[in-house]
Parts: sequence; C-alpha cells; structure tokens
Amino acid sequence: RKIYAAKIMKKSTDFFDKEIEILKSLKSANNPFIVNLIDNGAGNVVLKDKVLENKQYIVLEYAPKSELFHYLFCCKTGFPEKYAKVIFVKILRGVLSCHKAGICHRDLKMQNILLDENYNPKLCDFGFATFNTGKLSDYLGTLNYAAPEILSSTPYDGIKADIFSLGVILINLVTCKIGFGEATKKDPYYRY
Repeated sequence: RKIYAAKIMKKSTDFFDKEIEILKSLKSANNPFIVNLIDNGAGNVVLKDKVLENKQYIVLEYAPKSELFHYLFCCKTGFPEKYAKVIFVKILRGVLSCHKAGICHRDLKMQNILLDENYNPKLCDFGFATFNTGKLSDYLGTLNYAAPEILSSTPYDGIKADIFSLGVILINLVTCKIGFGEATKKDPYYRY
C-alpha cells in the first residue's frame, strides 16, 4: 500500500492552477529534492468516509518526516555546521533545478521544506511559484524570508529573491534564529 499527500481546494484559483502547471513542468527534472506531483484533477473527494463534492485536488509524494522547521526548532540550537551543510546543499540542488527550469519558488522557507523517509529535504508548496519572465512586481512570500526589494514594492528578479530566502534558511539552520523580522534597514539584524 502506497501513501500519498493531497492538497484539496474548494475551487480552482490562479495560484492552484499555476502550482499544478509548475509541478508538471518540474516532474521531468526528476529531482529527488522536490516533492513530486502524482496526479491532479477535480471531482468528489472522499476524506475519512465523508464525500467532499466538487473539489480541486493535487496528489503529491508523501514526505513522512514532516517539515524541516519542526526538527530545527525542537533542538533550539541550530544544526552543527557539518550537518547544516549537507542539508543546505540538498536544498540548493532542489532550488537549482527549479531555476534551471525557469521557475522561481517565491516562498522558500523552513516550513516549505519537507523531509522524506531518509530525512532528505524536499521543496514543496509551489502555490506562489511562477515562471521567471523578467521583473516581477507582486508581493508574495513570507515576511521573514522576503528580499528587501519585495518589501519595498519595487520590481524584482524572482531568482535573486529566492537566493535571498536561501540565505535566511541557512541562518535558520545554523543559528536556530528566525532571521529578519523584516529585511529592511529598520531591522536590527539587517545590517549584518
């Protein structure tokens, strides 16, 4: 018996449709550090013997060890550098695969990195992802991980914004600190 994860929505949205499109395009990359799309569709969904009618769904590869966030903030000290390096390189491989496919994730954060049965990280939640078609102008993502140009509401390069978020993730891994409250000059950690 195989176990999968499912994302179920009441109705289709632009973000949901874009996530499906992104996941389909990443499937050919076959990267072990990106959660795989198994199926998607619409219709009646059975959840714990209850029929949920007219739902949109995505069936995804299941990552049984939960979010990386949970492991880091349980220990409260950060990972030793040698372990953080191994984890971070795998995350980089997943992000590099996205960028090579012309995709910006735009919501890279500890909560969007799942762990498979062998504790390998897997990027997930591509709801804010988009194809890198030049400068982007919409504010998306999570405040603590967002690049300064996003916060200043100026057009930004999605790949560079992802790289900024990766830097914050590295800070998280090594120090167990959230990073910035907000990546602006007003934030006391920003100048570092």
